[in-house]
Amino acid sequence: MQITTCDEFLYDSGISIDNEAKGIASGIIEKIKAGGDRALAGYIKKFDNYDLSKGLAITDFKIGNDISEELKNALNYAADRIKRFSQLQLQKSWFDIDERGTVLGEKVTAVSKVGIYVPGGKAIYPSTLLMNAIPARTAGVESIVVATPTKDGFIDPSILFAASIAGIDKIYRMGGAHAIAAMAYGTKSVDSVDVITGPGNRFVAEAKRLVAGSVKIDSVAGPSEVLIYIDNDRYIEDAAADVIAQAEHDSRAIASVVVNDKKLAEAIKQKIDEMAAVVQRAEIVENALAESRIYLCRNESDVIELINKVAPEHLEILSDNGWNMAYGIKNAGAIFIGRYSPAAIGDYVAGPNHTLPTGAASRFSSPLSPEIFLKRSSIISYSREGYLKDAPIAIKIAEHEGLFNHANSLKIRLRD
Repeated sequence: MQITTCDEFLYDSGISIDNEAKGIASGIIEKIKAGGDRALAGYIKKFDNYDLSKGLAITDFKIGNDISEELKNALNYAADRIKRFSQLQLQKSWFDIDERGTVLGEKVTAVSKVGIYVPGGKAIYPSTLLMNAIPARTAGVESIVVATPTKDGFIDPSILFAASIAGIDKIYRMGGAHAIAAMAYGTKSVDSVDVITGPGNRFVAEAKRLVAGSVKIDSVAGPSEVLIYIDNDRYIEDAAADVIAQAEHDSRAIASVVVNDKKLAEAIKQKIDEMAAVVQRAEIVENALAESRIYLCRNESDVIELINKVAPEHLEILSDNGWNMAYGIKNAGAIFIGRYSPAAIGDYVAGPNHTLPTGAASRFSSPLSPEIFLKRSSIISYSREGYLKDAPIAIKIAEHEGLFNHANSLKIRLRD
């Protein structure tokens, strides 16, 4: 993990297109669209080592009850926290009536069908299922399905338990780009959906990018990120532990630190090196740390400028001045303020969603919320008085644009 100056940060926003993964995902999508279940069965056999003739969907989640009571309680607690926060975020229809009696507003409606991708393979993610499904249920979505990669068709019971408490209709034993294609376009065995959310590997990310437009997606997710600001040596061990926690996500994860004191930069580097040498998942952590940085800035103002350039997925502020600093932060997926608010608490039980914009996308994107599962219809209902005032103005604009039939549509109603 290198120490570098703030000035050496290279601004590179957005999730770059992975052309190799895109090409492979594109081919898979086209074969699923053309071949339906036959093509899907081939990919599931190849990548999941599972025979589709044994059944693709699971609708009975009773095996989930085999997990420990402690884990059940933990997942139920997390679900309650996520639901509570999602309810606070929920948008509602609104209407306004002006002095002329004209009614304007928005009718907010949930989409009908949602597909959630829950990654698997290297780890088990019931938390991701909860974070994606509960906002959808809160929004009022009628049908929610999950696709998750399996090995020999096996799905961990914790996923099944999470599905039962989140109101999932069915779980498909499939992962990868073929799962995204099947949910986007539908096959005989898989109903098409309106929205697809959830993170996945590079092929899943590119498949989501390719189907966007046919369905709505949450985002194209890149490697997970954290940026930690620390201004006091009291927080060195906390910051080092949080860096390593982020680094264990994936070999491409970014777990960086920003300080404005050289001695502090050197001390935290030493602590990170010490802890990384003895942790579990050491190879993944080592690879991630090789691409991560400790940024040394001149002052707090430069720190804030760097944070807004990085636009991190997770931002931790380990400082007694954390709340004042937070006012200057414009770009971050989630902001964790204070020693007792590590990013890991947000991954599970805080309540706000852990599905966050990556690759500097927090410059223009937000965390997943019920909003992704909602759509708005504008409501326009003019009174006669309001129409008599506004129609002549609209006619003038229409005629200027050369849309004379638009103008005539407006003029007809002025004759009476």
